[in-house]
Amino acid sequence: MKTVGPYPITGLLGRGGAAIVYRVRHPHLGTPLALKWLRPRSLLRELLGETALRQRFRAEAELLARLRYRHLAVVHDWGEAEGWPYLVLEYRCVHLGAMLGEALAGDGPCRSLDPGWALERMQQLLAVLGYLHAHGVVHRDVQPANVLLSAEGEVRLIDLGLALLLGETEAVPGQLRLGTPYYAAPEQEVDPNGVGPSADLYSVGVLLHRMVSGLLPRAPGRPQPHPFFSPPWQRFWCTALAENPRHRFASAQAMAEALAELEEVWAKQQQQVCALPAEPVQSSLGQPRHRPVHTGVRPRQPFPFLDALARPQAVAPPAWEVGDEGLWDAKAQLLWQKRVSFWPMAWEEAQTWLRAEGFRLPTVEEGVRLLGEGPCPLWPVLPGVAWVWTADRRSFTSAWCLDLRSRAVTWQDCGLAGCLAHALGVREGR
Repeated sequence: MKTVGPYPITGLLGRGGAAIVYRVRHPHLGTPLALKWLRPRSLLRELLGETALRQRFRAEAELLARLRYRHLAVVHDWGEAEGWPYLVLEYRCVHLGAMLGEALAGDGPCRSLDPGWALERMQQLLAVLGYLHAHGVVHRDVQPANVLLSAEGEVRLIDLGLALLLGETEAVPGQLRLGTPYYAAPEQEVDPNGVGPSADLYSVGVLLHRMVSGLLPRAPGRPQPHPFFSPPWQRFWCTALAENPRHRFASAQAMAEALAELEEVWAKQQQQVCALPAEPVQSSLGQPRHRPVHTGVRPRQPFPFLDALARPQAVAPPAWEVGDEGLWDAKAQLLWQKRVSFWPMAWEEAQTWLRAEGFRLPTVEEGVRLLGEGPCPLWPVLPGVAWVWTADRRSFTSAWCLDLRSRAVTWQDCGLAGCLAHALGVREGR
Protein backbone atom coordinates (compact mmCIF):
# COMPACT_ATOMS: atom_id res chain seq x y z
CA MET A 1 0.00 0.00 0.00
CA LYS A 2 1.38 3.42 -0.97
CA THR A 3 2.10 5.77 1.89
CA VAL A 4 2.79 9.47 2.28
CA GLY A 5 5.28 9.69 5.12
CA PRO A 6 4.02 7.15 7.67
CA TYR A 7 0.37 7.43 6.51
CA PRO A 8 -1.06 4.58 4.35
CA ILE A 9 -3.32 5.92 1.55
CA THR A 10 -6.84 4.45 1.51
CA GLY A 11 -8.43 6.66 -1.16
CA LEU A 12 -8.26 9.81 -3.28
CA LEU A 13 -10.42 12.69 -2.04
CA GLY A 14 -9.51 15.37 -4.57
CA ARG A 15 -6.93 16.98 -6.84
CA GLY A 16 -6.50 20.72 -7.27
CA GLY A 17 -3.97 22.89 -9.01
CA ALA A 18 -1.70 23.02 -5.96
CA ALA A 19 -2.31 19.88 -3.91
CA ILE A 20 -3.61 16.32 -3.81
CA VAL A 21 -5.89 15.30 -0.94
CA TYR A 22 -5.89 11.66 0.16
CA ARG A 23 -7.87 9.71 2.67
CA VAL A 24 -5.26 8.05 4.87
CA ARG A 25 -5.12 5.89 7.97
CA HIS A 26 -3.28 6.67 11.16
CA PRO A 27 -0.32 4.27 11.19
CA HIS A 28 -0.91 3.16 14.80
CA LEU A 29 -4.52 3.92 15.70
CA GLY A 30 -6.11 3.09 12.35
CA THR A 31 -8.40 6.11 12.40
CA PRO A 32 -9.20 7.83 9.08
CA LEU A 33 -7.61 11.21 8.36
CA ALA A 34 -7.30 13.58 5.42
CA LEU A 35 -3.82 14.31 4.08
CA LYS A 36 -3.25 17.35 1.90
CA TRP A 37 0.03 17.04 -0.03
CA LEU A 38 1.53 19.95 -1.94
CA ARG A 39 2.08 18.66 -5.50
CA PRO A 40 1.49 21.69 -7.76
CA ARG A 41 0.73 21.30 -11.43
CA SER A 42 3.38 22.64 -13.79
CA LEU A 43 1.28 25.61 -14.95
CA LEU A 44 0.73 26.82 -11.39
CA ARG A 45 4.43 26.43 -10.63
CA GLU A 46 5.21 28.62 -13.64
CA LEU A 47 2.66 31.27 -12.64
CA LEU A 48 3.42 31.54 -8.92
CA GLY A 49 6.81 29.91 -8.48
CA GLU A 50 7.71 26.98 -6.25
CA THR A 51 8.96 29.16 -3.40
CA ALA A 52 5.69 31.10 -3.20
CA LEU A 53 3.65 27.88 -3.30
CA ARG A 54 5.65 26.38 -0.45
CA GLN A 55 5.29 29.56 1.59
CA ARG A 56 1.52 29.64 0.97
CA PHE A 57 1.15 25.99 1.99
CA ARG A 58 3.09 26.51 5.23
CA ALA A 59 1.07 29.64 5.97
CA GLU A 60 -2.15 27.62 5.61
CA ALA A 61 -0.86 24.99 8.05
CA GLU A 62 0.24 27.58 10.60
CA LEU A 63 -3.05 29.44 10.29
CA LEU A 64 -5.15 26.30 10.82
CA ALA A 65 -3.00 25.30 13.78
CA ARG A 66 -3.32 28.74 15.38
CA LEU A 67 -7.07 29.13 14.89
CA ARG A 68 -9.27 26.86 16.97
CA TYR A 69 -13.02 26.84 16.60
CA ARG A 70 -15.76 24.23 16.77
CA HIS A 71 -16.67 24.51 13.07
CA LEU A 72 -13.10 24.75 11.77
CA ALA A 73 -11.16 21.64 10.73
CA VAL A 74 -8.49 20.45 13.18
CA VAL A 75 -4.83 19.97 12.16
CA HIS A 76 -3.14 16.79 13.41
CA ASP A 77 0.29 16.69 11.79
CA TRP A 78 2.78 18.22 9.37
CA GLY A 79 5.58 16.53 7.47
CA GLU A 80 7.40 16.09 4.18
CA ALA A 81 7.48 13.26 1.63
CA GLU A 82 9.37 13.07 -1.67
CA GLY A 83 10.54 16.62 -1.13
CA TRP A 84 7.03 18.11 -0.76
CA PRO A 85 5.24 19.11 2.47
CA TYR A 86 1.97 17.61 3.61
CA LEU A 87 -0.66 18.56 6.15
CA VAL A 88 -2.81 16.03 8.05
CA LEU A 89 -6.35 17.07 9.01
CA GLU A 90 -9.43 15.56 10.57
CA TYR A 91 -11.50 13.55 8.09
CA ARG A 92 -15.23 13.77 7.43
CA CYS A 93 -17.03 11.47 5.02
CA VAL A 94 -19.42 13.99 3.46
CA HIS A 95 -19.21 17.55 2.17
CA LEU A 96 -22.02 19.79 0.93
CA GLY A 97 -20.98 19.33 -2.69
CA ALA A 98 -21.66 15.60 -2.39
CA MET A 99 -25.04 16.21 -0.75
CA LEU A 100 -26.00 18.58 -3.57
CA GLY A 101 -24.80 16.13 -6.21
CA GLU A 102 -22.55 18.76 -7.80
CA ALA A 103 -20.39 16.10 -9.46
CA LEU A 104 -23.53 14.99 -11.33
CA ALA A 105 -25.00 18.44 -11.96
CA GLY A 106 -22.04 20.71 -12.80
CA ASP A 107 -23.47 24.22 -13.05
CA GLY A 108 -26.97 22.90 -13.82
CA PRO A 109 -29.81 22.05 -11.45
CA CYS A 110 -28.69 19.93 -8.50
CA ARG A 111 -30.42 18.41 -5.50
CA SER A 112 -32.11 20.82 -3.14
CA LEU A 113 -31.87 20.29 0.60
CA ASP A 114 -34.40 20.61 3.37
CA PRO A 115 -34.57 24.42 3.85
CA GLY A 116 -34.77 24.32 7.64
CA TRP A 117 -31.73 22.05 7.81
CA ALA A 118 -29.88 24.19 5.25
CA LEU A 119 -30.51 27.35 7.26
CA GLU A 120 -29.09 25.71 10.39
CA ARG A 121 -25.90 24.68 8.52
CA MET A 122 -25.46 28.22 7.20
CA GLN A 123 -25.78 29.58 10.72
CA GLN A 124 -22.86 27.34 11.70
CA LEU A 125 -20.89 28.43 8.64
CA LEU A 126 -21.47 32.10 9.44
CA ALA A 127 -20.33 31.48 13.03
CA VAL A 128 -16.94 30.17 11.89
CA LEU A 129 -16.59 32.87 9.25
CA GLY A 130 -17.32 35.49 11.89
CA TYR A 131 -14.54 33.93 13.96
CA LEU A 132 -12.11 34.10 11.01
CA HIS A 133 -13.07 37.69 10.19
CA ALA A 134 -12.58 38.73 13.82
CA HIS A 135 -9.03 37.33 13.53
CA GLY A 136 -8.36 39.28 10.34
CA VAL A 137 -8.78 36.37 7.92
CA VAL A 138 -10.88 36.28 4.73
CA HIS A 139 -11.37 32.72 3.48
CA ARG A 140 -11.88 33.57 -0.23
CA ASP A 141 -13.02 30.05 -1.20
CA VAL A 142 -16.32 29.32 0.55
CA GLN A 143 -17.88 26.65 -1.67
CA PRO A 144 -19.68 23.31 -1.12
CA ALA A 145 -16.63 21.02 -1.27
CA ASN A 146 -14.95 23.08 1.47
CA VAL A 147 -17.84 22.60 3.90
CA LEU A 148 -17.47 19.17 5.51
CA LEU A 149 -20.20 17.59 7.61
CA SER A 150 -19.86 15.35 10.64
CA ALA A 151 -22.01 12.24 11.01
CA GLU A 152 -24.44 14.39 13.02
CA GLY A 153 -24.50 17.04 10.26
CA GLU A 154 -22.24 19.60 11.97
CA VAL A 155 -20.23 21.94 9.73
CA ARG A 156 -16.42 21.82 9.49
CA LEU A 157 -14.89 24.50 7.26
CA ILE A 158 -11.65 23.49 5.52
CA ASP A 159 -9.04 24.81 3.06
CA LEU A 160 -7.42 28.07 4.06
CA GLY A 161 -5.07 27.79 1.09
CA LEU A 162 -6.51 30.98 -0.46
CA ALA A 163 -7.05 32.79 2.83
CA LEU A 164 -6.09 36.47 2.92
CA LEU A 165 -4.82 38.20 6.04
CA LEU A 166 -6.41 41.63 6.05
CA GLY A 167 -3.88 44.35 5.39
CA GLU A 168 -1.51 42.03 3.52
CA THR A 169 -1.04 41.68 -0.24
CA GLU A 170 0.38 39.00 -2.46
CA ALA A 171 1.42 38.93 -6.10
CA VAL A 172 -1.36 37.36 -8.18
CA PRO A 173 -0.74 36.91 -11.93
CA GLY A 174 -3.44 38.54 -14.05
CA GLN A 175 -4.40 35.27 -15.74
CA LEU A 176 -4.94 33.49 -12.41
CA ARG A 177 -8.41 33.54 -10.85
CA LEU A 178 -8.65 32.95 -7.09
CA GLY A 179 -11.70 31.17 -5.78
CA THR A 180 -14.33 28.85 -7.24
CA PRO A 181 -16.41 29.94 -10.25
CA TYR A 182 -20.03 30.89 -9.43
CA TYR A 183 -19.22 31.16 -5.69
CA ALA A 184 -16.47 33.80 -5.68
CA ALA A 185 -17.64 37.40 -5.23
CA PRO A 186 -17.47 39.65 -8.35
CA GLU A 187 -14.83 41.95 -6.81
CA GLN A 188 -12.54 38.98 -6.13
CA GLU A 189 -11.96 38.51 -9.86
CA VAL A 190 -10.98 42.16 -10.25
CA ASP A 191 -8.83 42.63 -7.13
CA PRO A 192 -8.17 39.46 -5.04
CA ASN A 193 -6.08 41.47 -2.55
CA GLY A 194 -8.75 44.10 -2.04
CA VAL A 195 -11.58 41.88 -0.84
CA GLY A 196 -12.99 41.94 2.67
CA PRO A 197 -15.33 39.78 4.77
CA SER A 198 -18.26 40.66 2.49
CA ALA A 199 -16.69 38.46 -0.22
CA ASP A 200 -17.14 35.42 2.03
CA LEU A 201 -20.71 36.48 2.83
CA TYR A 202 -21.50 36.67 -0.89
CA SER A 203 -20.29 33.07 -1.23
CA VAL A 204 -22.55 32.02 1.65
CA GLY A 205 -25.49 33.60 -0.20
CA VAL A 206 -24.71 31.63 -3.37
CA LEU A 207 -24.31 28.43 -1.38
CA LEU A 208 -27.60 28.84 0.50
CA HIS A 209 -29.42 29.68 -2.74
CA ARG A 210 -28.23 26.46 -4.33
CA MET A 211 -28.98 24.43 -1.21
CA VAL A 212 -32.64 25.48 -0.97
CA SER A 213 -33.48 25.83 -4.68
CA GLY A 214 -31.12 23.43 -6.43
CA LEU A 215 -30.01 26.31 -8.68
CA LEU A 216 -27.20 28.80 -8.86
CA PRO A 217 -28.65 32.30 -8.37
CA ARG A 218 -27.71 33.45 -11.84
CA ALA A 219 -28.39 30.31 -13.84
CA PRO A 220 -28.88 31.18 -17.57
CA GLY A 221 -32.49 31.87 -18.46
CA ARG A 222 -33.66 31.95 -14.86
CA PRO A 223 -35.22 34.97 -13.15
CA GLN A 224 -33.16 36.61 -10.43
CA PRO A 225 -33.73 35.78 -7.66
CA HIS A 226 -35.36 32.35 -7.84
CA PRO A 227 -39.11 32.75 -8.46
CA PHE A 228 -40.23 30.20 -5.86
CA PHE A 229 -39.20 32.45 -2.97
CA SER A 230 -41.57 34.73 -1.13
CA PRO A 231 -40.78 38.46 -0.59
CA PRO A 232 -38.79 37.89 2.66
CA TRP A 233 -36.49 35.49 0.79
CA GLN A 234 -36.18 37.88 -2.14
CA ARG A 235 -35.16 40.72 0.15
CA PHE A 236 -32.52 38.48 1.67
CA TRP A 237 -31.08 37.56 -1.75
CA CYS A 238 -30.99 41.18 -2.85
CA THR A 239 -28.69 41.96 0.07
CA ALA A 240 -26.69 38.74 0.21
CA LEU A 241 -25.97 38.69 -3.54
CA ALA A 242 -25.52 42.41 -4.16
CA GLU A 243 -22.86 43.15 -6.79
CA ASN A 244 -21.54 46.04 -4.70
CA PRO A 245 -19.96 44.71 -1.48
CA ARG A 246 -21.08 47.83 0.40
CA HIS A 247 -24.70 46.86 -0.21
CA ARG A 248 -24.33 43.41 1.37
CA PHE A 249 -24.66 42.45 5.02
CA ALA A 250 -22.25 44.41 7.19
CA SER A 251 -20.94 41.32 9.01
CA ALA A 252 -21.42 37.59 9.50
CA GLN A 253 -23.43 38.41 12.63
CA ALA A 254 -25.78 40.67 10.66
CA MET A 255 -26.28 37.97 8.05
CA ALA A 256 -26.92 35.38 10.78
CA GLU A 257 -29.63 37.61 12.26
CA ALA A 258 -31.27 37.85 8.83
CA LEU A 259 -31.13 34.06 8.53
CA ALA A 260 -32.82 33.71 11.92
CA GLU A 261 -35.72 35.75 10.53
CA LEU A 262 -35.83 33.49 7.48
CA GLU A 263 -35.95 30.44 9.74
CA GLU A 264 -39.14 31.85 11.28
CA VAL A 265 -40.54 32.58 7.82
CA TRP A 266 -39.72 29.08 6.62
CA ALA A 267 -41.29 27.42 9.68
CA LYS A 268 -44.59 29.16 8.88
CA GLN A 269 -44.33 28.38 5.16
CA GLN A 270 -43.63 24.71 5.86
CA GLN A 271 -46.52 24.49 8.31
CA GLN A 272 -48.91 25.97 5.74
CA VAL A 273 -47.72 23.72 2.91
CA CYS A 274 -47.74 20.54 4.99
CA ALA A 275 -51.25 21.24 6.31
CA LEU A 276 -52.61 20.82 2.77
CA PRO A 277 -53.86 17.35 1.80
CA ALA A 278 -51.20 15.38 -0.04
CA GLU A 279 -51.83 14.64 -3.70
CA PRO A 280 -52.12 10.92 -4.48
CA VAL A 281 -49.01 9.39 -6.05
CA GLN A 282 -49.07 6.38 -8.37
CA SER A 283 -45.96 4.59 -7.18
CA SER A 284 -43.45 3.30 -9.73
CA LEU A 285 -42.40 0.57 -7.27
CA GLY A 286 -44.07 -2.76 -6.71
CA GLN A 287 -43.53 -4.77 -3.56
CA PRO A 288 -40.12 -3.91 -2.12
CA ARG A 289 -37.12 -6.20 -2.38
CA HIS A 290 -36.24 -7.61 1.03
CA ARG A 291 -32.96 -9.37 0.27
CA PRO A 292 -29.75 -7.27 0.24
CA VAL A 293 -27.73 -6.98 -2.98
CA HIS A 294 -24.16 -6.08 -3.93
CA THR A 295 -24.63 -3.65 -6.85
CA GLY A 296 -21.01 -2.95 -7.84
CA VAL A 297 -19.67 0.51 -8.66
CA ARG A 298 -20.84 0.59 -12.31
CA PRO A 299 -23.14 2.12 -13.28
CA ARG A 300 -22.74 4.97 -10.83
CA GLN A 301 -26.45 4.81 -9.99
CA PRO A 302 -27.84 1.27 -10.50
CA PHE A 303 -31.44 1.77 -9.30
CA PRO A 304 -33.97 2.40 -12.13
CA PHE A 305 -36.50 4.10 -9.86
CA LEU A 306 -34.09 6.98 -9.14
CA ASP A 307 -33.51 10.03 -11.35
CA ALA A 308 -30.16 11.32 -12.63
CA LEU A 309 -29.50 12.90 -9.22
CA ALA A 310 -30.37 9.66 -7.38
CA ARG A 311 -33.72 10.91 -6.07
CA PRO A 312 -36.81 8.65 -6.06
CA GLN A 313 -39.34 9.15 -8.86
CA ALA A 314 -43.04 8.65 -8.23
CA VAL A 315 -42.69 6.71 -5.00
CA ALA A 316 -45.83 6.77 -2.87
CA PRO A 317 -45.18 7.57 0.81
CA PRO A 318 -46.13 5.03 3.46
CA ALA A 319 -49.32 5.26 5.50
CA TRP A 320 -48.12 4.93 9.07
CA GLU A 321 -49.96 3.03 11.76
CA VAL A 322 -48.32 3.54 15.14
CA GLY A 323 -48.30 0.49 17.41
CA ASP A 324 -46.54 -0.81 20.49
CA GLU A 325 -43.91 -2.65 18.44
CA GLY A 326 -43.18 0.11 15.95
CA LEU A 327 -44.51 1.87 12.86
CA TRP A 328 -46.53 -0.36 10.57
CA ASP A 329 -46.63 0.27 6.81
CA ALA A 330 -49.55 -1.88 5.67
CA LYS A 331 -49.01 -1.19 1.96
CA ALA A 332 -45.48 -2.62 2.01
CA GLN A 333 -46.17 -5.03 4.89
CA LEU A 334 -43.18 -3.65 6.83
CA LEU A 335 -42.73 -2.89 10.51
CA TRP A 336 -40.23 -0.13 11.29
CA GLN A 337 -38.57 0.60 14.60
CA LYS A 338 -40.15 3.34 16.68
CA ARG A 339 -37.03 5.46 16.59
CA VAL A 340 -33.65 5.73 14.99
CA SER A 341 -30.43 4.83 16.82
CA PHE A 342 -29.38 7.43 19.37
CA TRP A 343 -25.94 7.82 17.75
CA PRO A 344 -24.44 7.25 14.29
CA MET A 345 -22.47 4.03 13.89
CA ALA A 346 -20.41 2.03 11.41
CA TRP A 347 -22.27 -0.25 8.97
CA GLU A 348 -21.27 -3.55 10.60
CA GLU A 349 -22.06 -2.15 14.05
CA ALA A 350 -25.49 -1.06 12.80
CA GLN A 351 -26.28 -4.57 11.61
CA THR A 352 -25.19 -6.14 14.90
CA TRP A 353 -27.16 -3.62 16.95
CA LEU A 354 -30.34 -4.15 14.93
CA ARG A 355 -30.14 -7.96 15.09
CA ALA A 356 -30.08 -7.70 18.87
CA GLU A 357 -33.28 -5.63 18.64
CA GLY A 358 -35.00 -8.15 16.35
CA PHE A 359 -34.72 -5.94 13.25
CA ARG A 360 -32.42 -5.54 10.24
CA LEU A 361 -31.22 -2.77 7.94
CA PRO A 362 -33.67 -1.89 5.13
CA THR A 363 -32.87 -2.49 1.48
CA VAL A 364 -32.76 0.57 -0.78
CA GLU A 365 -36.22 -0.34 -2.19
CA GLU A 366 -37.67 -0.48 1.32
CA GLY A 367 -36.01 2.70 2.57
CA VAL A 368 -36.52 4.86 -0.51
CA ARG A 369 -40.28 4.94 0.11
CA LEU A 370 -39.60 7.04 3.18
CA LEU A 371 -37.57 9.80 1.47
CA GLY A 372 -40.65 11.48 0.02
CA GLU A 373 -40.78 14.71 -1.96
CA GLY A 374 -41.13 18.34 -1.00
CA PRO A 375 -40.67 20.00 2.39
CA CYS A 376 -42.94 17.85 4.54
CA PRO A 377 -41.27 15.39 6.94
CA LEU A 378 -42.19 11.74 6.41
CA TRP A 379 -40.01 10.20 9.11
CA PRO A 380 -41.73 10.59 12.50
CA VAL A 381 -38.81 8.72 14.10
CA LEU A 382 -35.90 10.66 12.58
CA PRO A 383 -35.68 14.20 13.97
CA GLY A 384 -32.35 15.82 13.17
CA VAL A 385 -30.89 12.77 11.39
CA ALA A 386 -29.05 13.24 8.10
CA TRP A 387 -28.00 9.73 6.92
CA VAL A 388 -29.36 6.21 7.46
CA TRP A 389 -27.65 2.98 6.39
CA THR A 390 -29.26 0.45 4.05
CA ALA A 391 -28.42 -3.26 3.83
CA ASP A 392 -27.25 -2.97 0.20
CA ARG A 393 -23.55 -2.84 -0.59
CA ARG A 394 -22.05 -0.84 -3.43
CA SER A 395 -18.63 -2.48 -3.15
CA PHE A 396 -16.65 -4.46 -0.60
CA THR A 397 -15.83 -1.21 1.20
CA SER A 398 -18.95 0.92 0.59
CA ALA A 399 -22.68 0.65 1.26
CA TRP A 400 -25.72 2.57 0.05
CA CYS A 401 -27.41 4.95 2.46
CA LEU A 402 -30.41 7.28 2.55
CA ASP A 403 -29.61 10.98 2.57
CA LEU A 404 -32.68 12.35 4.32
CA ARG A 405 -31.81 16.02 3.75
CA SER A 406 -31.40 15.83 -0.02
CA ARG A 407 -33.92 12.97 -0.33
CA ALA A 408 -31.46 10.92 -2.35
CA VAL A 409 -29.73 7.55 -2.28
CA THR A 410 -25.98 7.97 -1.81
CA TRP A 411 -23.12 5.78 -0.61
CA GLN A 412 -20.53 5.89 2.12
CA ASP A 413 -17.45 3.93 3.15
CA CYS A 414 -18.44 0.92 5.26
CA GLY A 415 -14.99 -0.63 5.65
CA LEU A 416 -12.77 -0.71 8.69
CA ALA A 417 -12.66 2.76 10.29
CA GLY A 418 -15.27 3.79 7.72
CA CYS A 419 -18.07 6.34 7.82
CA LEU A 420 -20.84 6.63 10.39
CA ALA A 421 -24.59 6.90 9.81
CA HIS A 422 -27.68 6.21 11.88
CA ALA A 423 -29.52 2.89 11.92
CA LEU A 424 -33.27 2.35 11.60
CA GLY A 425 -34.50 -1.22 11.68
CA VAL A 426 -37.23 -2.91 9.67
CA ARG A 427 -38.74 -6.36 9.44
CA GLU A 428 -41.35 -8.08 7.32
CA GLY A 429 -44.69 -8.57 8.99
CA ARG A 430 -45.69 -7.77 12.54
